[in-house]
Amino acid sequence: CAELFDAPVECSPKLVVVAHPSELMRTTASAPLIPMLLQRASFTVWGVHTGEVDSALQSGASVLFPSDEAVTISPATWRGTVLIPDGSWQRAQAVVDALEKRASFLGLPKPKRLQLSEASIKSM
Repeated sequence: CAELFDAPVECSPKLVVVAHPSELMRTTASAPLIPMLLQRASFTVWGVHTGEVDSALQSGASVLFPSDEAVTISPATWRGTVLIPDGSWQRAQAVVDALEKRASFLGLPKPKRLQLSEASIKSM
């Protein structure tokens, strides 16, 4: 990464990538690189490092994962702390379910969901 950038790119919200435990040892796992590329980003594994996740949930973090109630990302919603589940769709959904259960356990409301806009998905 040092060859690509002089320093990590600045990102407005704090990003916390929360990996499914089975993703950690995959040779294709690229999520651990995110903190090297983006400032204010970190990587954690669900069930291993819960302190950072708990702090994020307590700060009112949102979760980047599509759903019927998800709000499309905009400058107004893309702030604070954003939890990003990492894994296959099935594993990422399991991480989101675990995050919602953890929030409930901590006596917190279910985290707000964010999703990408249709236009940004089509441009990928």
